[in-house]
Amino acid sequence: MNRLFLSCLLGVASLTSLPAAALVTGTLTDYIALGMTGGTIGNTRFSSFMLLPLQTGAEELSPDTIIITPSSSGSVRSLEFTVNDSAVDTDLFESRFSYRVSDSPIRSAMLSIAGATTAGASSVSVVSDLIIATQPDRSLIVLLAGPDNIPDDSVDFPSTTSLLVMSDITLDGGSSGTTGMAALATTTSRFVIPEPASLALFAPIAGLLALRRRRS
Repeated sequence: MNRLFLSCLLGVASLTSLPAAALVTGTLTDYIALGMTGGTIGNTRFSSFMLLPLQTGAEELSPDTIIITPSSSGSVRSLEFTVNDSAVDTDLFESRFSYRVSDSPIRSAMLSIAGATTAGASSVSVVSDLIIATQPDRSLIVLLAGPDNIPDDSVDFPSTTSLLVMSDITLDGGSSGTTGMAALATTTSRFVIPEPASLALFAPIAGLLALRRRRS
């Protein structure tokens, strides 16, 4: 992916300062239509949803049929993507899209799948690449392929106020004659934004630890 393109996407924070309404359940197409203003879950803004090019030979999972459900639980903000689709042998279905997450601070991200099944040489995979300015890129990978079953993944990183998520959902039915079948119900992306009270509690503890290190 062109790093200049990613830098441009990461540089639109000033354009997303307009007030945004709370996110509600809708299709990926609906979320794309929100543009750079996007919408919020609590104080966390999700914006700039856009489709990305597919891998060679893939057929697009329609953004009109992918349903996004926002939710919040404590310090976790979630987007559940309901796919409810399947691929049989010779099918290769994919959805690739990106979006921005903005809040202060964002400390970690999680990815999971539910309702995934495979048969034959088929596979289900979801990859989320996290692009964070001034930090190394990070990737979350979940999949179901034969004996390999990784239903969830997570990563921590130094706090940031904005990150770009590039998601790739793939249903691969396998090659012709393998009687493959790959199906996926949902995949969920979660982002951890510590509550102010938690940060206030952590600050004096961190200071005490730093003082002890200096004395030692």
